[in-house]
Amino acid sequence: KQWYQRRVAITAGEVKKEKEEKLPDTAMLSKKQRNHRKEQAKVRKELLEAEAVENKKKKSRLQSESLDHIFVTYFRILKQYHDSPLLPIALAGIVYFHL
Repeated sequence: KQWYQRRVAITAGEVKKEKEEKLPDTAMLSKKQRNHRKEQAKVRKELLEAEAVENKKKKSRLQSESLDHIFVTYFRILKQYHDSPLLPIALAGIVYFHL
């Protein structure tokens, strides 16, 4: 029990030190500087959101391109290689994507 209580006290002390270290940074700033910092934080947040949307679009585009390439391969096998051992695999792939 005593060890646990000491550990909590140390953790609380560490948290208190971190807060004390942060306070002078913001306390010494003027109102204009604080507003500027808030505005910068907003801009950073908006940039991250825009980047996330862009990443989603890019991921979606890459997935559809990959799917197109897969279908081209499947249909190439169907058209050119009638007696190939790949024919059942190509048919299974087409069935998998519900064409």
